[in-house]
Amino acid sequence: MPASNHAILQIRGLSKRFGDFTALNDVDLEIAPGEIFALLGPNGAGKTTLIGCVTGLARSFEGSIKVGGHDVVKEPKLARQLIGLVPQELNYDGFFTTRETLIYQASYFGVPFKSPVHDELLRDFSLLEKSEDNSRYLSGGMKRRLMICKALAHRPAILFLDEPTAGVDVDLRDKLWDYIRDLRDAGVTIVLTTHYLEEAEQLADRIGVIDQGRLVEIDSNAGLRRKYGASHHVLELSRTLSNAEAEALAAHDAIAEAEANRVVMVTGATGGRRLSAVLERIGTLPDCQVAHVETVRRSIEAIFKSIVAENRAAGDSEHPLKPDVTAPSVSTELQQKGLEKLNEVRTQAKKNRGIYGTYGLFRREISRFLSMFMGSILSPVLTTVLWFLVFGYSLGDRLKEIEGVPYADFLVPGLIIMSVVMNAFMNSGFSFLLNKIHGSITDLLASPLSPLQITFAYIASASVRGLCIGSTIWLVATLMGASTLANPPLTLLMILLASASFGALGLCVGILATGFEQVNLLPNFIILPLTFLGGVFYSIKMLPPPWDTVAMFNPLLYLVSELRYAMTGYADVPAGAGFFGGLLFLIFGTIFSYILLKTGYRVRD
Repeated sequence: MPASNHAILQIRGLSKRFGDFTALNDVDLEIAPGEIFALLGPNGAGKTTLIGCVTGLARSFEGSIKVGGHDVVKEPKLARQLIGLVPQELNYDGFFTTRETLIYQASYFGVPFKSPVHDELLRDFSLLEKSEDNSRYLSGGMKRRLMICKALAHRPAILFLDEPTAGVDVDLRDKLWDYIRDLRDAGVTIVLTTHYLEEAEQLADRIGVIDQGRLVEIDSNAGLRRKYGASHHVLELSRTLSNAEAEALAAHDAIAEAEANRVVMVTGATGGRRLSAVLERIGTLPDCQVAHVETVRRSIEAIFKSIVAENRAAGDSEHPLKPDVTAPSVSTELQQKGLEKLNEVRTQAKKNRGIYGTYGLFRREISRFLSMFMGSILSPVLTTVLWFLVFGYSLGDRLKEIEGVPYADFLVPGLIIMSVVMNAFMNSGFSFLLNKIHGSITDLLASPLSPLQITFAYIASASVRGLCIGSTIWLVATLMGASTLANPPLTLLMILLASASFGALGLCVGILATGFEQVNLLPNFIILPLTFLGGVFYSIKMLPPPWDTVAMFNPLLYLVSELRYAMTGYADVPAGAGFFGGLLFLIFGTIFSYILLKTGYRVRD
């Protein structure tokens, strides 16, 4: 395929394998600015995999892909900023309203929270009345429309629609078709995959047929009909043919069948097989005229099936079918609009450093936390009250004090650390896992946010959540009679550090996990037991050998001890050990989370 300096999408030698299975096999493709390109293929042909490679959802592949001249591997931020993606599978985040879902998704691309584009899109897609409804309660068609809104919120230069009208009614389908045409008229390049051949006929400038990972044909609708769309002319004659006459007519290379008073001829695919030549031959027969002619046009579906069949027949041979590629036939005016749109979006993309998007993800996670008030705030407060009543008052009357610190005051730092680390871990882990289960992780991975920015947003939100929980527990304990705040700055720092470090650990587990039971495993069977050997309820100096030595290997001990030092002035381990230990734990968790997101392990295909 000849190279084009103006192609908005350029794919060279693209191959993608999953183990021994080849999903894409040496695909070459160029799409012009302003073009609508339809990709047809049976299930498992490689359509969605191809889109995943372009949009950043695939972990690795062979070959090169450039969007607007930007390599998707070397310049992922710029390339993804140019792209809007509507994935095949419905995805939503059930914690947010329709409007919030759109706002947070748009923020990843640098769109302000109060941009008028949100209401414009909701109005265009008849979702404005549902804007304050939770997205989980939208119908399937409304969720599909919301996904299109999310893809268009940053005004992309090229839009990928993977089965855009799947599951929608006819009226909505027609409206979407009109909207797609309007987008193209505004300069947006569109790539769509579809099983509806009528959709490709109605919308596409060119149609690409992909089968068994190979792109086997690219041409316009009219071009495909010229190549494969042989028409059948059925001629009804004024009398019945004799056997000799039928055999003589059937010898003509344009006639497929001749019997009784009926002649079937094929035309269109071979050029020289003209109807006039057949009529002339029939005219030589005595007392025989053509009474009626019926033309049966071959459907695009039949053409598609024949191309696939031809490819599979040639697939096992030594000379597999090579794709026949026709250059784009987009008008100069549309291509110019497409280039102008590309330059406009590229200019905006270069200004987006991802800071606003990072804040958007951070704000989304905080909103998720606040939406679960009972589990996020009230539950740890009630748990703290119970612990305080059982241990603070019951044991406090017996122990009075530990190392000169009133037992009620001694207990508070341990209760704060216990609640903070459990909630930071569970919130980060479950939040990321829910994104994977609901499919909304696609929106995040296809955005310009880097793995480091995603990691930072999750850890920062875990820190703020921990600070909220820790402050609330301290306030409740104070109201119940405790009086502990010797060093407020260090207290604040240690709560943030404990939250961040276990938030990073939760993020790692959320990335690796495939089910909720895996996220529950660590807090229930490791973190919670460690709290009882971490100096939460007593000083480790009270433990008999060898448990006092074993406790020294418990990372929670150092966090509890450092916070207790900040709040009461007493520590079981040297002051500073907990701070530096927590810092190392945070660094390890951050690096590991970043590596997992960077490599796409358990996240990208």
